[in-house]
Amino acid sequence: MPPFRNLLSVTVGGALLLGSSLQLPLKSLAQTPEAVSRFQTFTNADKLYREGNVQAAENLYRQVKPEFPDSSSTLIRLQPVYEIEELDGGQRIWQNALDGIKQGIDGKIFFNLQYLTENYPQYIPAHMKLAKACQENPDACEKYAEEGRPKNVIEVLERATDLYPDDSELLRAKITALADAEQFLEASIAARQFSLIFLDYPEADEFAELANQYLAAHESKIREQLLAQGITSAITGIGGSVLTGDFRQGISGIQTILLMLKGESKFGEEIANAMLQEYREQDKLLEDPVVINYIEGIASRFTEHMGRDFEYEYYVVKDDSLNASALPGGKIFVNTGAILGTNSKAELAGLLAHEIAHAALSHGFQSFAQANLLNNLGQVVPFVGQFSEQVNKQYSRENERQADILGTRALANANYAADGLRNLMVTLRQEHGDAPTTWRSTHPAPVERVQYLEHLIQSNGYNRYAYEGVKEHREIQQLVQGEQLAPDSDLPVPLDEDNPQQLEDLGAVFPSEPPSSQISEPPPASPLPVGTVALTGKARRDNVEIRIEGAKVESTGSFSVNFVIDNQGNRALSFIPSFADVIDAEGNKVSAKFTVLENDSEDTMILPGTTRKGRVRVFGQNWSNSGQQDL
Repeated sequence: MPPFRNLLSVTVGGALLLGSSLQLPLKSLAQTPEAVSRFQTFTNADKLYREGNVQAAENLYRQVKPEFPDSSSTLIRLQPVYEIEELDGGQRIWQNALDGIKQGIDGKIFFNLQYLTENYPQYIPAHMKLAKACQENPDACEKYAEEGRPKNVIEVLERATDLYPDDSELLRAKITALADAEQFLEASIAARQFSLIFLDYPEADEFAELANQYLAAHESKIREQLLAQGITSAITGIGGSVLTGDFRQGISGIQTILLMLKGESKFGEEIANAMLQEYREQDKLLEDPVVINYIEGIASRFTEHMGRDFEYEYYVVKDDSLNASALPGGKIFVNTGAILGTNSKAELAGLLAHEIAHAALSHGFQSFAQANLLNNLGQVVPFVGQFSEQVNKQYSRENERQADILGTRALANANYAADGLRNLMVTLRQEHGDAPTTWRSTHPAPVERVQYLEHLIQSNGYNRYAYEGVKEHREIQQLVQGEQLAPDSDLPVPLDEDNPQQLEDLGAVFPSEPPSSQISEPPPASPLPVGTVALTGKARRDNVEIRIEGAKVESTGSFSVNFVIDNQGNRALSFIPSFADVIDAEGNKVSAKFTVLENDSEDTMILPGTTRKGRVRVFGQNWSNSGQQDL
């Protein structure tokens, strides 16, 4: 049995309701003594996890992470049944439906099949028979459907695949019905979603190929329809930019269609570029490289598990509301409120994984395909803030579940705590009750949703005692809030420098005696040079060379320096950012944040003959125009 079948033994109760937005204030980082103790336990566990002492880390995580409540194990979905003899009841109703088909009595057919699908939804043949009957007699299907029940073949199969999304025969029937209705993009997306979510199923490759076939059919259909409406110039000019003129007033239906013809990546790229232009004009982009690298470092560890070859890009928006969104093609926008409103790196990773899963599964792209813009070429689609909000509000319960499944799996595969998204939802409920936050207004989190995520994690054996990253996250929150990192803060000391064995275990080979430094001094400048500054220099010992390659002055008391570690020896070494220090002329530690630019790993191995680039941001130190910083 494929390993992901168990994740489907759940049900999500109730309808998901949209709500208004709730702006979250900037989160205070002050903590109670109990919270400080909990924080330090998490920090120590994170350190052990990074060092490879996974069992010891798990023991600490368990001290501060309670077990899931027993209710999560009760969300059991009825297992599918394919033989009528195995069904607990309903045999007489099934026989009546078969008799109605033989006799050609519409009422008998639809009454009995609808009764079966409502009261015995686990009996898959009933869904298939009802879908076929609706396809052959659509008028009778709609006539005999009771209020709130499926009224056509596509609705019948959408409900069935919502209940049993891993049933390949139901999905084939749904894709065929969509294709028969010339809804080729929806057929393509449905096939691709199966291939991504159930990638271990033997049918995954088949559905991936179907996705490509129907995508080509969709593009061909759109071009034919545009030609039929005389819009030849738009098609021949498809290579240029579509968003011209004052796009901020909205974009027309024809512009949206032409964007979609370029494919998901180009569609998202043009929309993102236009959004960025407006955000920059409003000074709403946070372009601190440390924060951007943090977001990108988190996401880059699980985008490879999403199954889409997108060029992912990340932007941080100055907005206090807890929200994030992913445009088609992998353009990710994260509000500063999402950074401040999450308690750990794993929680933020859960939010990002869920949003990126929406993009990988084409949910936003799909919402525009369903807008019937070909019949409303002059329709104006709202832009920028309203644009991403409009995309998100189209997400169905099925979309949310798919993003939960793919996002949580990617989170676990990237070795973050697998309950990051679940914990975020619990935090939001504890802090704000049922009042919908900006993110929850488009991604509702009822109790059933939390229980569903708990069951998803447990049934698949995902590790919720993996890396949390609380200390890193706290430091980034301080940067976002414009605070300086306190050198004597209550954060645990990450390394016992008097323990050489610990250094050796971590692979560090840097000498204890300070190397000589030859920092070249740029010409004095006055006034203070804010921006990029030419700064070079190098230090070398034991076949390891550290070079300084430029600096950036952000304010009188804040600047960053770029560096390169060049391993010219024949042994691998590790550079661990959280264990590095900046020392002033008197030997005192200076508040600073080291970042490795190539990846997000705390323990970054540098192989012989390779280099690693990094950046150190220094706080609370005045930049000297002489160039010599005495650090």
